[in-house]
Amino acid sequence: MGSLNSKAVDEAVLRIEGLTTSYGGITVVKDASLVVGPGDAVCIIGANGAGKSSLLQCIAGILPIGKGEIFLDGLEVSRLAPHLRAVRGLFLVRERSQVLATMSVMDNLELVAFASARRVGKRKFSRDLEKVFDIFPKLRGKEKRIAGTLSGGEQRMVALGQAFVANPKIMLLDEPFLGLAPIVIDDLLRVIQDFRKERVSILLVEQNASLALQMAERGYVMETGRIILEGSAETIRENEKIRAAYLGASLT
Repeated sequence: MGSLNSKAVDEAVLRIEGLTTSYGGITVVKDASLVVGPGDAVCIIGANGAGKSSLLQCIAGILPIGKGEIFLDGLEVSRLAPHLRAVRGLFLVRERSQVLATMSVMDNLELVAFASARRVGKRKFSRDLEKVFDIFPKLRGKEKRIAGTLSGGEQRMVALGQAFVANPKIMLLDEPFLGLAPIVIDDLLRVIQDFRKERVSILLVEQNASLALQMAERGYVMETGRIILEGSAETIRENEKIRAAYLGASLT
């Protein structure tokens, strides 16, 4: 696990070891290992097709595991169904908006919040729903709007609102800023940092490496399905090979 000590590994919210998975007959993740601690912000960067999104989908249970293990709060969840991983506090915000386009904003939020109500109690369930509109004031007054009629940025806000009311221990964010205007990205960055104040851990996949390393404390670099480098955000940012990668050179 590289720069992490054994205590940090033992206390990890998420730990994966030797993860390998295939999609369409092609091995897309090869022997990947990583750790995310309580309240950590960790990013995964790399070129298109490096396996970043596939790794998140494997962790969330959408793609099956070929080899390796996934631990959530020290408990192995490698063979659990996606909804059971969510119940245990793992929530994936996918690259493309996951809101149900024909349902209202509030129905989208309540659908996810209901699943966590038993775990957190009805009172917190109601408070969390209301707090979403404090976090995203642009959604206030649009509770009854059909989600599919919202802008791309507003739909991404609803998706992050779903993550908030799910009361996760860790959020997996797959390209959350894709296609958004800079002013909307600023809003979402602020919200993600607010989640961390609630001790929610973040594992972020982001094509914009500069942006990812700006918000993360640690990072991993993937190439052709493998993690080839890990370290602090500063160390990765200053690595000459990573700089060269932006000009098209190989990371290895």
